Amino acid sequence: MAIEQSIPPVVYQTVKTKMLDDEHVAGIERFRDLNPELSFVVYDEPETDSYMHDVWSKHPVYEVYQRALFGQIKADIFRLCVLNDRGGYYCDINKAAYINWPSLHEREDHALLSFDFVDYLSFPSVRLAGELEFPHQLFAQWGFGFTPGHEITSSAIEEIVQRAPFFTGTQFRDVRNAIFALSAPAMLTDVIRSFLESNGFSGVAIAGKYFHGTGVSRIPGSHRVPEKIVHYTQAR
Repeated sequence: MAIEQSIPPVVYQTVKTKMLDDEHVAGIERFRDLNPELSFVVYDEPETDSYMHDVWSKHPVYEVYQRALFGQIKADIFRLCVLNDRGGYYCDINKAAYINWPSLHEREDHALLSFDFVDYLSFPSVRLAGELEFPHQLFAQWGFGFTPGHEITSSAIEEIVQRAPFFTGTQFRDVRNAIFALSAPAMLTDVIRSFLESNGFSGVAIAGKYFHGTGVSRIPGSHRVPEKIVHYTQAR
């Protein structure tokens, strides 16, 4: 049953392969059952590559996407690009927030955000900090929603392009922090803070921390995949 709202009622997700563990699938289905108004579109790796080539090959972010050494960076870029094109929600395939997502915002809202549990060493301006519920935390990058062509998604894409030269050919002691700064929560938090500073909070729904505590960092069974790869958090 479709609903009328500014954020298109579709959830986009990415996965390396659609061969998922049964327990993982059960967790995904629980999330879907709580959101009967939403449709779900899952892209595997070849499909995200094809989408980026077909739609974004003339944009400089596509070169960053192609040269990325970690799948996480590609997934970060893809989610921003597809929501910038189409609008809707994004949720990491190994995570979920077991709550009805449209109930977290007003129908006319143009953005749905939530805070992560991860502390951010960079503190916002004092003025903005006074308006944020959790000024010490990163905004969650694994789950959010936007209208098409949103300033946050378009600005985040441009920010990745601007930052990429500073990460090319550079060695990092902590790969996780480098990815966070280039394409993931730290970059996104910077962009969101800048947007809120300039535009205020009107039309932006912020669902507390981890979607009011309903989020799970890893759906049971999601760690069991056919092809074992080194996760970026363990890379050196």
